[in-house]
Amino acid sequence: MKTETYASFTRVLLTSFVAIICVSLSHTSLTAAKQAEPKKSWCIVGGNRSIGYALAQNLCNDATVDCTLFVRNEKKTAKLFKDVRYQPTIVEGDIATDLELLLETTATSDYIVIAQTFPYKVWEECFTQMMINCIAAAQASNATIVYFGRIQRYGMLNPITETSVAMPNCEQGRIMDEMESLLENSLVNSVIITHSYPFGPESGDGLLEENFENMPKNGEGSSFKSKYKFKWIAGDAVKLQFTYTPDLATFARTFIAAPHAHEAPCVRRCNFAGITVANISEFAKMYYDITVHGKTSAPAYDPAKNLDLLKSTSLSIAAAFNPEARRAKDAYYSFENELLLSNTYQEAVCPFTLTPLATALQETYNAYTKK
Repeated sequence: MKTETYASFTRVLLTSFVAIICVSLSHTSLTAAKQAEPKKSWCIVGGNRSIGYALAQNLCNDATVDCTLFVRNEKKTAKLFKDVRYQPTIVEGDIATDLELLLETTATSDYIVIAQTFPYKVWEECFTQMMINCIAAAQASNATIVYFGRIQRYGMLNPITETSVAMPNCEQGRIMDEMESLLENSLVNSVIITHSYPFGPESGDGLLEENFENMPKNGEGSSFKSKYKFKWIAGDAVKLQFTYTPDLATFARTFIAAPHAHEAPCVRRCNFAGITVANISEFAKMYYDITVHGKTSAPAYDPAKNLDLLKSTSLSIAAAFNPEARRAKDAYYSFENELLLSNTYQEAVCPFTLTPLATALQETYNAYTKK
């Protein structure tokens, strides 16, 4: 009886030992296979502003990818990425004219991200040519194009869904429609993410960036002096949506990696609505409160004193000599009407937890005050 018990115990012990060895070998094999997977290669056209900057920062802190930035100024860009874990390859070139350099740069790219911004006075010629050149590069390398769209393409539609038909009613919207139409008809694999007003470190949006840079300077004297007001366009009576660019960067990578992003058709669309606020005062007050924190002489936020709403008449006058004022005047309708992105499809296929607005604005404030 004792012999049988001992033999049984021995069999159990051997079986357990073999199982442990198998699990260990399996884990080792999976780890080795994961390490052997080739890195995904990303080329971001324009990586020092707005979503391009946020996505590049995200990628450059990930060991599983290679990141290349195709930019107009190599030295300026290098300074922005001195603290990342993995340095990007930076290529200096003009996306509108240096097609050969772009083809060489993206020869082994898996993704080509279109994130370059241009002064408004050269929008049409530069944006259209950028899209044409990026399509040519994607065709040559079999890369997927990642493009970030804006609501101006859809005119007065509300809400805007992934199946909404473009109905631009301003010059910016027409140019955006032309770009996306080129991409849709090119038959290259592409992901188009339409987002709301972007903000964050290196936000890239002229008016918001001006606010982020200048509002913290209020009250630098011995007593609080509110010299700079939060500037916005039109009125303070409509809901607005804002996209925190680090959120958009994380979401874009998540959406692109999801299985549905590689199914037919070759163009995949998704809205990223971001954070919805009741009006611009809600956004402005939150940022104002952050900038005056600890300044005991600072008065409470007052829209009448701390919010500067630029009206159509003043923009029309400024537009005569200021391209950015012309840009604001051109899309004035989009500030005075409620035009919101629907997030129904996004929540269904790729749920995402947004950074709270207060946290996002605090991080933005921290970034701008360190400059």
